[in-house]
Amino acid sequence: MRNVSIIVASTYNRRGKKFHGIFIVLGVCFFLFISTNNICANSMAGRFDSLAIFVDNNSFSFGAKCHEAVREMYEIASHDADSIHLISRCFYAEATLSFVQGISDSTLIVRLESYLEQIDKEKRPYDYALLLCSLGLFQDALGNYAEAFLNAIKALEIFRKTSDKMFIPKTLNLLGNISGHINILTMAEDYYHEALSLTDPNHLDYYRIKSNIYRLYYSKQEPQRAIDSLKTFTPIIKKKGDQGLLAINYLNLATFYFNISGYDSTYCYSIKAREILETIDNERLTAIMNHNLGIFYYFKEQDYKTALYYLRKAKEGAKEQKNHNHLYSIYYIMAHTFAGLDQYDSAFYYF
Repeated sequence: MRNVSIIVASTYNRRGKKFHGIFIVLGVCFFLFISTNNICANSMAGRFDSLAIFVDNNSFSFGAKCHEAVREMYEIASHDADSIHLISRCFYAEATLSFVQGISDSTLIVRLESYLEQIDKEKRPYDYALLLCSLGLFQDALGNYAEAFLNAIKALEIFRKTSDKMFIPKTLNLLGNISGHINILTMAEDYYHEALSLTDPNHLDYYRIKSNIYRLYYSKQEPQRAIDSLKTFTPIIKKKGDQGLLAINYLNLATFYFNISGYDSTYCYSIKAREILETIDNERLTAIMNHNLGIFYYFKEQDYKTALYYLRKAKEGAKEQKNHNHLYSIYYIMAHTFAGLDQYDSAFYYF
């Protein structure tokens, strides 16, 4: 989603000197699995497509079930005559799910790069581009932004040459997320707006791109504009029924209000996010929500014990996901929290 960047692509700001720089801003990636035209209409092909659609629709909300779906997709692909195409789709499903759920596992990149070397990009350009895009997602999740950008650009160039143009806006959205992560905001905005222009306004993807554009206002030091846009956007997201995007919307609002010292609103929107996250399965967003509440109790309430309660829960989630960027931010505020309790040995450990 960091930002979903949905983005989530999400962004972990490690450059800011002020404490508010460690609040998480979430980007959103969106994903659509293209039905395979050259697979016979048999039961296994139908099952594969239904699993791909399930992951696409539920990756934000039902992480464990989606992981099971991806495993079954690989099993079906391994027995198909056109296994290269199906396995490419499997990698993309796995990459999107890992991005959305905040799983940062470098072994996934090794496995994907090994498979990519076996593909003839001249004979199978679409599959090759799909794998490059998957690689970009994995690398973005790990914070390898230069590599992620390069692979996404290569994928976009290939997709522009194919007859199927549906994947172009999805790759543009990914490039927008990556550009935002490296703080090239004008380029990010250009990618998002081009993606928006190529997306059906009736499709949920359209609103996920809009969420990313509103997030950029905050990155451009326009927090009130970001707040006003997201508050207007909230009833639209509710109507669309995307609970994951709604949780991201609330978490971003909490961050934006914190930036302008609107601490009561920060708490309010964090709790709204928690109410949603208790009904869905997204460990990444749950860890971010706990992180945000920990920061709230540290700064606004100066209730260091309660802050540590939430920060420890956030740490557990981030460690489970192997999300080192998020752990960095959590450790940073934990160190200051221990210092506030005069527990300097623990503070030194987390610094």
